[in-house]
Amino acid sequence: MKYFSLKIVILCILIPPLLYIGLVQSLETYLTDKFTREIEDVYTGNTKALLEGRSPLRETVSANIDRYLNEHRPSRFGISVSVTVTSDKEGVLIYPSQVETGPEAMQIEDPNVIAANNFRLLDNGLTIAVDLEIDRGGPLSLSILFTLIFLSLLTIFFHYKSSVRKSAAEEARRVEEIQRLQELERIQTDKLNTLDSDRKSITAELGRIKHELDNERQKADKNEDSMIEEIEKLEQKLQKNLALQQEQLEEIDTLKDEIQRYEKRKEGRHARKDSDMLKKRFKALYKNVVVHDRFIDGFSELTEDLKIKAEEVVHQLNDDPKVVTIKRKVFGKKNRETVLEVLFSYKGRLYFRNTLDKRIEVLAVGTKNTQSKELEFLNSL
Repeated sequence: MKYFSLKIVILCILIPPLLYIGLVQSLETYLTDKFTREIEDVYTGNTKALLEGRSPLRETVSANIDRYLNEHRPSRFGISVSVTVTSDKEGVLIYPSQVETGPEAMQIEDPNVIAANNFRLLDNGLTIAVDLEIDRGGPLSLSILFTLIFLSLLTIFFHYKSSVRKSAAEEARRVEEIQRLQELERIQTDKLNTLDSDRKSITAELGRIKHELDNERQKADKNEDSMIEEIEKLEQKLQKNLALQQEQLEEIDTLKDEIQRYEKRKEGRHARKDSDMLKKRFKALYKNVVVHDRFIDGFSELTEDLKIKAEEVVHQLNDDPKVVTIKRKVFGKKNRETVLEVLFSYKGRLYFRNTLDKRIEVLAVGTKNTQSKELEFLNSL
């Protein structure tokens, strides 16, 4: 389709995964910062109670962080959060808390000891590390991906509808212009027929007048001058009529040329469309074969039987080039790539060469009658 852009389709295919990756990473960064700020606001709770030794710092931090995570429940959205709280100077792990045993666990019940430990840890400073990751198969990740895909498909749909409307409008204008030119041709043809009828009438009238002039000349010479003037007027009228007729003929020829140009333009678009579709079909079916434009042009000119045989050779080159019988090397000179010739259906000729990426490039195809043209083209590569 003329107005349907493949670039837009390719962009709509490539952009969603790129946006998905960027959005997920940006969302992970944003949520990490958000969780870090909010946990920093609540993880120590009431510091007065800690300094009075009512509860150990580890228990308070663990309770506050666990309560915060339970309230927000990030796992239901497919988000995994790992929080670590450590002492800056001592490197002691505060959260997740570890169960202590031994003498220290017995002394921890003393409020003064608890308060001293809490003050020491708070005075040293605490560091919060939040490790957040969005599950790529979770609800939040999938909803982002499906939304981007839906927007991409919606963009392609509206672009397709727009291109269809433009193509239909152009076709309607073309048909309207052809109809207008055909109507002008009909009008000019009618005028030409009218002028031709007038010419015949004038010619008949001229003959009659000449005949009467001969008779009157015998009767009286005095009427000769007036008759001659009338004849000259009729001849001038006849010449004018002939000039108008010639002008109408030229206008009709011009209109016919314009109609032919419109028809040829339409045929040319159809031919280009057929060539593009044929090239896309070969590209989609035969991944190991590169098809040259000259091959597409030659393939289009073959008969249906020869097309089938030629495509069979292309299929063999795509699957296993070794099964193809080579007739000869067309070119093998120094500093020139070797081009190989294959026969099919007795009179069919197909030419190909090996590329640097170990693929097959089909260059041209034709018959014995067009062999000279193919060789001339190969010589120009």
